[in-house]
Amino acid sequence: MTISPEEASATLASINDSTRRLAAVADCPPQRHLAFALLMGTLISLPGFPITVVFALEALIFVGMVLIIRWDKRRTGMFINGYRRGRTRPLVALLLGTMIALVIAGIRLKIAGFEWAPFAMGAIGAGAAYAFSVQWQKIFRRELGVKG
Repeated sequence: MTISPEEASATLASINDSTRRLAAVADCPPQRHLAFALLMGTLISLPGFPITVVFALEALIFVGMVLIIRWDKRRTGMFINGYRRGRTRPLVALLLGTMIALVIAGIRLKIAGFEWAPFAMGAIGAGAAYAFSVQWQKIFRRELGVKG
């Protein structure tokens, strides 16, 4: 089976068009980055709350994740997993390491008598998560051939 040059060109044009459309919908609004940041900040600050509140917040975080996925699917027709292969993976590993370090720091400082520490670490984590989310989007869009 041989493909004609015209068929090959049409196929490549279709692939390029699909990539451009994906890049366009992958441009998240600031509210989407903020929603992710708030979930991450809350997750990091959990050790600062009484255990009964922790259970309720964990449930709200889970619901928040589901809502973000639904929001993405409604807005773009799909949800792109942040842990995907590609150039974004090292950034996600750095994000995970940062979040774990903030949780540990918050717990250790709380044990040392700084009851407010998990909340401070959560605020720092929320800011970091926002920045990571914006950077993740830039890297992903660059992979698709879009600048910025």
